[in-house]
Amino acid sequence: MQLSTVLFSLALFCCGVGTAFAAGERQSVPIEQHVAPEGILYSVVVGVDGKPVDLVMDSGSIGVRVLGSSLPGSLASADDPTVFEGFANGVQLHGQRTTTSLTFGTLSTSLPIEDIEKADCAPRLPKCLVAKSPKGFFHDLQGIIGISLESPGLNRPISNPLQGVASAWIIELPQPGSKSPGQLILNPSGDDLKGFTDYPAGTGGSVGAGRDNPIPGCIKNDGNGRSFCGPVVLDTGKPLVTVITDEFKDTRSWTPGSPAELSFGSGAAALVAKFTVKPSVPPSRVLLGAFPLIGQPAPRILAGAEPFLLFDVLYDATNEKIGLRHR
Repeated sequence: MQLSTVLFSLALFCCGVGTAFAAGERQSVPIEQHVAPEGILYSVVVGVDGKPVDLVMDSGSIGVRVLGSSLPGSLASADDPTVFEGFANGVQLHGQRTTTSLTFGTLSTSLPIEDIEKADCAPRLPKCLVAKSPKGFFHDLQGIIGISLESPGLNRPISNPLQGVASAWIIELPQPGSKSPGQLILNPSGDDLKGFTDYPAGTGGSVGAGRDNPIPGCIKNDGNGRSFCGPVVLDTGKPLVTVITDEFKDTRSWTPGSPAELSFGSGAAALVAKFTVKPSVPPSRVLLGAFPLIGQPAPRILAGAEPFLLFDVLYDATNEKIGLRHR
């Protein structure tokens, strides 16, 4: 979701098997799905100063940001007057920073979060999700938890809370239409790590998330043979697949029903997963264009949540890698 400009070279590609991590208590947090007009949102419950809060889980931003009306009264005072976060869909969150305890099952840490006071639209996208309702961005959930890996050495006012309790985590999303939740596995065990192929996580600057974790890959329309390759961003908070390319001046889309595939790596070692382009829900509509308002360079594939429906995704904070495993 974020606006970060990321420097990434395909020449840095490498792959390997899942890495062993320092011992830490394994914890599984349920991931629920919510059907919204734009697609499917995914959420996890986080304890904020002892109060359970249901938050949109976003692998494309960083930090816990909660609507002030959902925070415990004990968090009324802030230790920093202003916090701001902007997202690629035009939503802007304005608030105050306050430090509190955060719990994930039995794991806990103390970190600053954002007490959201106002949500509005950036001038470039005046009809964003909060144009009609400040809660439109969350669809009746209570805020957002950004779990993108942080760039090393980047001191952010609101940081990724998972890196305070885990050296690694795995995202297993629920499948569309399933009544069973997915799971966010913190400090995965050796058995959890079996079968992953690892890729270097791309890094970025200090804007937005500070990193959007791109890995090298391609998207292909098996119907017409067209393909686009470049850094691929995996983002649970984005409902559409967006291919940023300077090949077209206008916006185009692949026809619903088109057979498509995402691939990572090359040759016999490549990971390839096929999906069908759909018009809306689940989030597999593919849009192509220059998209100057997004502010990210071409070629680039903002694959949204689609890769998480095709793969389990491992985030290795210790070794700065992302792992994929066929579902």
